[in-house]
Amino acid sequence: MCAQALLAVAAARPAPAPAPGDVPAACGAGQPSAWRDTGKLPVTPGDRPPADPGMVKVSVPEARRLARLAAAPMIRAAREAGYAWSRWRRRHQARARWHHYHARLKAAAQAPLPADGIRRTPCNKPGL
Repeated sequence: MCAQALLAVAAARPAPAPAPGDVPAACGAGQPSAWRDTGKLPVTPGDRPPADPGMVKVSVPEARRLARLAAAPMIRAAREAGYAWSRWRRRHQARARWHHYHARLKAAAQAPLPADGIRRTPCNKPGL
């Protein structure tokens, strides 16, 4: 019943004016600009980690957690701490993703090529 009440309140509110930089829902994104994926990925194996790794986009469980934070009765400091934790976590995930991709690029660059010069993957093995 609580969820129905929240949905009824949300449906009764007028739609807010889009903020500059927001992607319209018709474009398929449907997320505020602050929720989009801004994480930077390495391009070459020699790349250095960026000073600001960006943030990964908000996942469904994270959106639920943020909605609970917004709807729960609490003091403003507690709510802001929850939002700050979400931002830190998404930035940390982007940093971890950058290092994961960097390690994969580095390993691929160091792997020796076969005699014919073609790297074999499960999709391009001869005879498939």
